[in-house]
Formats: sequence, structure tokens, C-alpha cells
Amino acid sequence: MDPIQSPTQQPPPEVFVTQPKPNYLKTILFSILLIITVGLISYLIFQNQKLQKQVINPSVSPTIQVPSPTSQSVSPTPKTVSSISIPPDETAGWKVYKNERFGFQLKYPVNYEVSNKNPNGESTYIMPIGFNKMDEQERGFSSFININVLTSDSNSTPETFVSSAKGPGFDDKRDIKTITIDGKPAIQFMSNNTQLGSGDETNTVIATNQKKELIIISISAQGNSDPYLFPNQILSTFKFTSEN
Repeated sequence: MDPIQSPTQQPPPEVFVTQPKPNYLKTILFSILLIITVGLISYLIFQNQKLQKQVINPSVSPTIQVPSPTSQSVSPTPKTVSSISIPPDETAGWKVYKNERFGFQLKYPVNYEVSNKNPNGESTYIMPIGFNKMDEQERGFSSFININVLTSDSNSTPETFVSSAKGPGFDDKRDIKTITIDGKPAIQFMSNNTQLGSGDETNTVIATNQKKELIIISISAQGNSDPYLFPNQILSTFKFTSEN
């Protein structure tokens, strides 16, 4: 009996797997793009540094001016400077009257003197030196200053006082206006000269700092074509000296 032979096993068929070919084109393109990018970045950095150096240290090219024959023969025209005339302070060197009680002061001319000064500072005359020895004609051409301080009630102001005051110097008041003296409002008006009986005088009413008193400054303008010239010079020097 023949032995049983096992079937012969044949080897499995070989399977060939195709390997992908390397894509050299992509590698080349990527390398070129990378080189361009790096080069562009380097160029921008270089230009930025160069620009910064130019800003910090700008190059200045020397300029040489060659005078033309015309410029050599023509002399420069001098500029005309307009002069500004400042009026002198006509009150410089004047005497100073101080009222310590009511806390104010003003200036008056050097040829004037304080006369008939009230000890309480409520009434003061400032007159030309030797006024009492002048004849009537000389007095008619002389100006003087009369300062009176009146105690006012709580409701009295320069406006209400001037509008309600009666008597010599107030009955014929005219040209009433509001002015400013040392930063404070005051009332000014014109009236007849009650002291000498002729001419005009300027009356100015201003309240003290505490508004407890009214200061009345009467200034005559004898012999002056402008009745406000001398009074305004005096009033321009008025100052409060204390918070009385």
C-alpha cells in the first residue's frame, strides 16, 4: 500500500508595492521661497537701521553762497523801528495822604499841603500851599481836594446815597456815572463848587472795604478847561491800604 503523500504547498505569490517617487519639484520651490523670504526680511531690517541712522545723524551738505555782483553793490536797507511813546507818570514824586483809621491813601501834588485835618480822619482838606493867604482872584484859579468819610447804615451804597442825598453839592448833581477805583465800583458826578461858590467840582463816592463808611472825595477844577483832568489824576492814585 502506497503511503499517502501530503499535497505540496506552493509559495504565495509575490506582491510588489510601488514606492512613491520623491517630489523634488516641491522641495526646490519651498527652498526658493524660504530663501526669498529670508532675504526680504534681511533687506527690510537693513533699510530700517539705515533710516534710523539718517534720522539720528542727518547728513548736512555744506552750502557755499557765492555773492552776485548785484548783492555786492547794494547795501542792505535798514529796518525802520517804530518808537512807542509811553506817557510819563505825572503823579510820580507826589506826596501821599494816608488815612490810617479808614484804611486808604491817595497822592497829591508837591505844591499842596494837608490843611484843616480832622483828628478822627473824617474830614480833610488838601489845598495849595499858602491858599489862605491868596486873594479871591488867586483862589478862583486854584484847585483843592476835600475828603469826607461818612458813617452809613447797613443798606446804604454809593448808588443809594447819591440818589437820595440832599443839600449843597447834591441838589444840582449832574453827569452821574459809575467808575472803578482800586478795583471797586464808585459813583462820580459833577456839581457846583460849594466851598468857593463858583466853578465846578467832581464828587466821587466809594464805600470802604467793610462797607461801613462812605468816602466822599470832592475835587475842584478851577482854571482847567477839562474839569475831569485833575480829579482823575488824584483818583488814579487812590488805594485801599487795609481791610478796615
